[in-house]
Amino acid sequence: SGRDAILDSIRFLDELGIRSSGAGKDLESAAIPASFEVNGVTVGVIGCDWIAPGYWARANRIGTDPCSAKTLVPTIRAAAQVHDLVIVYPHWGIEYQPGPSAAQRRAAASWMKAGADLILGNHPHWVQGFEEVQEGKFAFYALGNFVFDQMWQENTMEGLILELTYSGTTLRQVRLHPTLVIDQSQPNLLEPAGDGQRVLKRIRKSSEAMGLPY
Repeated sequence: SGRDAILDSIRFLDELGIRSSGAGKDLESAAIPASFEVNGVTVGVIGCDWIAPGYWARANRIGTDPCSAKTLVPTIRAAAQVHDLVIVYPHWGIEYQPGPSAAQRRAAASWMKAGADLILGNHPHWVQGFEEVQEGKFAFYALGNFVFDQMWQENTMEGLILELTYSGTTLRQVRLHPTLVIDQSQPNLLEPAGDGQRVLKRIRKSSEAMGLPY
């Protein structure tokens, strides 16, 4: 239980061959990216937490990697030196809101400046919009719920699967696949031209509010 359970979770993932990032036995290990190579392209994934400072790792304490500029920006810079693509996966945002805060958008810009190529966020339990922070580099602020049990309203039952196509390190195509949770935590794909339209409309409205020509 408690912090020891974090290490148990990491160990179980390791035993299954699933690479993880964003938590560890101390701050240094929590900040180590998960590294992949796909078709000759190296990808580093950095997980971090904005929401729960009580769980943040320290030099000698088990916990999560904080999304703080002091620690995260150097981590991104270092990852960009040894990876072709860097993805930041923050646990952030305000619950049950249609879009990100100004602080999140500022953070996204600073992370991109440091070398991040893509930001995939979550926590609000609602789908939110996305924006092109730099040319060809997008921040998707919240993907909604995927496997979850918040069945009390339509917004909390909705989610999004992203299909991103790269040519080398260049993003060529973005496809959005809306989902809906039914039967307590069971995600189901929605037809984009059918029931999925309501999910895509929420994303469009949020994205347009940030100036993206959806």
